[in-house]
Order: sequence, then C-alpha cells, then structure tokens
Amino acid sequence: MKDFFEKPIILNETIGCHFVAPGTGTPIHRNRYLHGIVYYPEDTKVFSFIDGPDIQTRKGSMVYLPKGSNYNVIQTGKNEKGCWCINFDTVNELSAEPFVLELRSPEKVQNLFATAEKLYRERRTSYDHKIRSIFYEILGLMENEYAQKYIPSSKAQIIAPAIDYIKKNYLDKAISSDELAAMCKISGTYFRRVFSDVYGTTPVKYINSIKISRAKELIDLGMYASVSDIAYLCGFNDDCYFRKVFKSETRMTPLEYKKRRD
Repeated sequence: MKDFFEKPIILNETIGCHFVAPGTGTPIHRNRYLHGIVYYPEDTKVFSFIDGPDIQTRKGSMVYLPKGSNYNVIQTGKNEKGCWCINFDTVNELSAEPFVLELRSPEKVQNLFATAEKLYRERRTSYDHKIRSIFYEILGLMENEYAQKYIPSSKAQIIAPAIDYIKKNYLDKAISSDELAAMCKISGTYFRRVFSDVYGTTPVKYINSIKISRAKELIDLGMYASVSDIAYLCGFNDDCYFRKVFKSETRMTPLEYKKRRD
C-alpha cells in the first residue's frame, strides 16, 4: 500500500467510471488492461490473485487493482448492492501491490464515485476534467485514510470524550470546538490539530457530515416533505445553511437527492 502513495499519480487520457450492478461483471480477470479503484458499499468479496495473496472486502471497502494483474472475484456475502469502479492509466510508472482500504467515512467516497459515474455516462461538456478532479479528490481521501493507520491510538483517546459527546448531542444543540476541547482538558488549538490528525477533517465538518447522513436517512424514509422539517430534525436552525452543507457533502441539493432516490 505504501508504494501506491509514494509518488504523485499523473493521469494520461484514459479514465472511465462505471457502476457494476449486482450479478453482473466478470469474475475472472486476466492481464487487467488498466489500473482500477473499486468501491464496495455493501458487498463482501474475495479477490484471489494468481501471483499474490488474497484480499477481502467488507462493507465500505475500497480496493486497488493494478494494471496487468490476474485474479478471480468470489462473492462471499448475500447482501449485494454492486460497486463503482474507476479505471485509469498513468503517464508515470505506477508499480504497487493490490490492497484493500477500510474507510471510516465511506459516504463521502460513495457520493464522489456516483457523481463521477454520472458524468462519465452522460459525457457532457468538460466531463473529463470534472472526473479527473473527482479522481484526485478520491485519491486524497484514500491517502488520508492510509495516513491514519500510523497515528498512535493515544491521540484518538485524547479526543474520545468529545466524540462520545458529539454522537449523543449532535441533533439537539450547537456544539463548539472550544466546548469539546474543554471536555478533553486541552486547548482549542491543540484539540483541532489532534482532531484533524485522527479524522482528517475539522470538528465542524465532522459534525455536519453526521447531520447530513441523518438527513439522507429521513429523505429516504419519505415521511418529511418539507426541507425545513428535515433541517430542524437534523439540528440545523437555518434552511439556507442546511442546503449549503447538504450540497457540499453530496454534490446535490436536498430536492435533487430526493428525486434521485425516487
């Protein structure tokens, strides 16, 4: 995995993004024609490589498949929902072993893949540039997840009281970083630094991400027609701010998300 992140990846003209529906796709791959990054929201599979160890996906896993690799894909679970795949080639040499990366915040990655797939399928003006931008954003998230593997668990323990408090109270009240820092008995500046090291984002963005996940659940339930109601139930007092955060997290407005789910 380390080899994959050692050098910047420079794309050439070849890039594509696809959604592979459950029950479709090729189980046997020989001499893979491009590099691939695959995201599985639910499926559990084993990639059995002819010339290397097996790797297994879990819910919310991302897999890197090297160009030229040979493997069989074996379904191991019953809850299939398909996967997204970005195939790409590089100008510079990319020599890395296949790996699986477990994501702590898979929803954002899934939204990026879904957006890239839609852009590639519709192929409207400047779609290629937009997909490339999303691809590099995905790489950045992957690198951040990889980096977290090397953060001492002691750092996570420092902010554990804050995380527990957020999970219990994020819907009921506004929560400030200084308030959370005081719970952890550290300064606000140090709290934000540790939080970023552990979660790869700011406390505000972390809280908003949880709120938007809840908002998507409420929209999917179809019980609340009003955006104002959903905003309020998710801890937002300002509809405009709710719409802004929702679009930042999902690249869609609440109404666009609802229509997409219908």
